[in-house]
Amino acid sequence: MNNAYQCHTVKHLAVIRASGDDTVSFLQSQITCDLVALQNNDSSWGGHCDPKGKLLAAFRMIRQSSGVLLILPKEIAQQDLAQIQKYAVFNKVAFEDITDTLFCYAITGDSNAFIEQHFSPFEGDSAEFNGTTLLRQPHGLLVFSATELALETSKGFWVNEIQAGLPLFGEQHMGQYIPQMFNLQALSGISFEKGCYLGQETVARIHYRGGLKRRLFCLSGQAKADVAAGTGLTVDGRRSGEIIAAAQKGEQLDVLAIMSIDADENASYQVADIDSDLKVQPLSYTLD
Repeated sequence: MNNAYQCHTVKHLAVIRASGDDTVSFLQSQITCDLVALQNNDSSWGGHCDPKGKLLAAFRMIRQSSGVLLILPKEIAQQDLAQIQKYAVFNKVAFEDITDTLFCYAITGDSNAFIEQHFSPFEGDSAEFNGTTLLRQPHGLLVFSATELALETSKGFWVNEIQAGLPLFGEQHMGQYIPQMFNLQALSGISFEKGCYLGQETVARIHYRGGLKRRLFCLSGQAKADVAAGTGLTVDGRRSGEIIAAAQKGEQLDVLAIMSIDADENASYQVADIDSDLKVQPLSYTLD
């Protein structure tokens, strides 16, 4: 193993492939980002909302010559796929969950050294090499391969995703919050210039008129019991937010939480009814 980089198994993501003549035009009418603006092997964050503008899924998207890949948490993939397919019946577009056909890895550290050792250097966000898709991310390189790679893997990648402050959530939070509460606009996952899409009226109104009161935070610290998504956060005995996702190893805890945009970033937060102490961490991206 090359000590310049570390290999991780990826268990929490699903990969959906959309293909067909109407793929781009159909998805453009359904999702928050501007797919038309992407070139082959470009990537973007995006979201799929319900008609009221509440986020059903946030995903990484790659435009490829054979179609579009949507990369999202396994826990919500089938539910979201069922919702989006309801609107696809009169379009020439097919959706296929190809997760079980792929071996998924993440590379941290010097990902360029990994690319040079196993593939070939490339420019841009993403590339395809004989059935393997590579996707650059600020916190690591994602690798989706049709064949198992001879890699010595270590711990999973879930905690890295949480520490990066990414908009990842499970079934219980589908349709609960608008995209801006997950900081999706800060990840260039919302286009305010493209045409109409499902839920656009609500998303645009918040953008142009203001009124956003909550957003996604990343917190880290200790907890002396297991913590689950959906648990409340408190500060000085008052409820301050809701945990959206958690990664825990022993007493070490990293969480994503929706809290007030005016939340005190220097305060100590507690998980409701659990002996714990959490601090707000810097995000890996800049908020608007």
